[in-house]
Amino acid sequence: EWVWIRATGYIFFTSSPQEALASLVMTCNHNGSAVKYQTTDLEKMHLLPNQWNKVTMDYESPVITDRNDLLQVYFWNRGNTPVWLDDFVIEIFEPKAE
Repeated sequence: EWVWIRATGYIFFTSSPQEALASLVMTCNHNGSAVKYQTTDLEKMHLLPNQWNKVTMDYESPVITDRNDLLQVYFWNRGNTPVWLDDFVIEIFEPKAE
């Protein structure tokens, strides 16, 4: 069974889109190793500078069965240019019990 996750946030930057090096990252870790890893690089998304840009990513992850498993969802600023984040929301959709 899988869990579906949707992360949404608003990104603001003043540099050129190619200089706004940031990523939305989702990963599920089991025993310290990534089971599944997904990233969206914002510089490839045709975002506009000097305004709030909505960024959404869907991720399908294995159902976490071990309490020590870790699900991570975050924005990562990979560059030297400030990138602001607002209204970051993570929604989890679990399979219905039968």
